[in-house]
Amino acid sequence: MIRMKTGESMKKVNLILVILMGIYLINSTSFLLQAGRNNTNFLQGDEYLAFASKMPEVKGGMDEIHKKLVYPEEAASKGIQGKVFLIAFIDEDGTVSDVRILRGLGNGCDEAAIQAVKSSSFIPGEHDGKKVKVKMSLAIPFKL
Repeated sequence: MIRMKTGESMKKVNLILVILMGIYLINSTSFLLQAGRNNTNFLQGDEYLAFASKMPEVKGGMDEIHKKLVYPEEAASKGIQGKVFLIAFIDEDGTVSDVRILRGLGNGCDEAAIQAVKSSSFIPGEHDGKKVKVKMSLAIPFKL
């Protein structure tokens, strides 16, 4: 076995961490890149800001979305649990104009999450003192 000095050892550990982080970043963005190839409008919507000085909020909080969430019978019977990750496009008046799934659970959960978000009202986002269109990410939990 070859013994390394502490400095040498730390350099190798740091190099391994950098390589692993690079692999993680490549894998985590590959889904969005693939989605973009399949649907050129997937996350577009240039009139919607990705960030605003005041982001939209669900009227009544996330509990309001959870109250509207109907657990699909198929998912419940199969014991499906997890989170549906989505992008909601919120207009200046707080209505949801569109919802796109980033990562779903299937078995009816994706559709249930979309329905719950679309039927919710939002306090609109604001930027520079005026109401703006904002796209925001949400995680909708499904737990039995």
